Amino acid sequence: MTNLNKPSRRTVITGITALMGGLALSDTALAALDTAYSNGDHLNRSFDRDQMKTIAVFMDAILPETETPSATGVGADKFFVHAYQIIFSAKQRKIIMEFLDHMKNDHTEFLSASHSDQIKLVKHVDDNMLNSGNTYQAYRLLKEFTLIGFYRSEVGATEELDYDPVPGPFHEVPLKPSSKATASVIFT
Repeated sequence: MTNLNKPSRRTVITGITALMGGLALSDTALAALDTAYSNGDHLNRSFDRDQMKTIAVFMDAILPETETPSATGVGADKFFVHAYQIIFSAKQRKIIMEFLDHMKNDHTEFLSASHSDQIKLVKHVDDNMLNSGNTYQAYRLLKEFTLIGFYRSEVGATEELDYDPVPGPFHEVPLKPSSKATASVIFT
């Protein structure tokens, strides 16, 4: 009997592989994904309060609150912290820290700016994401893990995606422009 509160390894691999476009994950990455939401009491030893606010502003600009909660509203920020601590390489962690230091030192007004000014800066970074440089690499990681964290949450899997707890045999279904992508049990 399958325990729906703790997804199987196969379910996690299938869900993440679909989101990541076929990228295979190591055992360490799978363990991090399996435990990221295991409790609501995440100990953040990696980021200070201003860094977490910066991460939250960027995440909520990537996936703002609409009919569904924002990225931070479903815990994508906690997922990012967990991924940072367990999945990211030393080089990726360094890039993220350089990005957060850049935001703190070169954009000192960012956290105190109006929401619309914050969104303008995030949009500028997003528009220039394909440029080389650590700022854009860090933003790309942040954006990627925002999406993974959101769509792995219960809200992302059930309200944004078309949740199917027991996928059965293939039956061709005509798609409409309003059709949603599907999700299986990958949230905890």
